[in-house]
Amino acid sequence: MAEAGAIDILVNNAARTWAAPFFEYPLEGWDKVFALNVRGVFLLTQAVAEHMKQAGGGAILNISSLSARLGASDAEQPVAAYMASKGAIDAMTRDLAIKLAPHGIRVNAIAPGPFDTDMLAHIKQDPETLAHHDAQVPLGRPGGPDDIKGVAVFLASSAAAFVTGAILEVDGGVSSVYPVRKLKP
Repeated sequence: MAEAGAIDILVNNAARTWAAPFFEYPLEGWDKVFALNVRGVFLLTQAVAEHMKQAGGGAILNISSLSARLGASDAEQPVAAYMASKGAIDAMTRDLAIKLAPHGIRVNAIAPGPFDTDMLAHIKQDPETLAHHDAQVPLGRPGGPDDIKGVAVFLASSAAAFVTGAILEVDGGVSSVYPVRKLKP
């Protein structure tokens, strides 16, 4: 704060995952994922929101995931803690939107679908699984950095002055697909 003077926008974008089949999922992995993905977001938001409150407002943007709302087999996504942690981010986003609104602080989230990041490393290792994964995207490809910038700028800007508690899906159409699909066992 001494260097910046004020924080108008907070983007909570740190995340980690831990891949393991559900029946072998270690509590250590679960705790590490929740420590960063949920506790870290809560603590940073609490600290920054206090400054925003004193300054008369601001915008908080949480990066959630489409995984917060969709289940998957262990073969597709053996990341139970990640999926649950992003569900917690969605709940926190909606709750804090109400709690912080009286202070002029808007809280929203972006829920990316399949993006080409290091978190897909477990899928990229198997060409068949990767092809199946990409085939689930109506636009036919995973997202990249340019696919999320505009939504983030919108939610952080005054153009979204009347938007709070929203969770915008940026997923190439995945969330619009009829939910009946064949899952790998």
